[in-house]
Amino acid sequence: MFKRLDGRTIHTHQYSTTEYFTAHRAGDLLTPIFSVSYDFSPVSVVIEQRRRPLLHFLTRTCAVRGEAHLLCLYLHEARCLAGYMRSRRRSTELPRLGSGDVLG
Repeated sequence: MFKRLDGRTIHTHQYSTTEYFTAHRAGDLLTPIFSVSYDFSPVSVVIEQRRRPLLHFLTRTCAVRGEAHLLCLYLHEARCLAGYMRSRRRSTELPRLGSGDVLG
């Protein structure tokens, strides 16, 4: 059941199916079977539409903005760390013979 803001109620029903099968080899003689079983569950869910206060909206907006800022900060730090590691690796490498970097 779904209750709208204007007070109207919408009654809904949900159905689901499940398919079971068995694979057989060619040449097996089997009798085809079609079976149906119903399982009625006494479960009722009521979803009610309601408005949230303006303060709740502002709080959630600030939280999303803060999370986006934190994500950008983490990405920037990872980029800086990768650049630092790349520069350290270059500075610790020994010059190769015949590359023109060694005076001799």
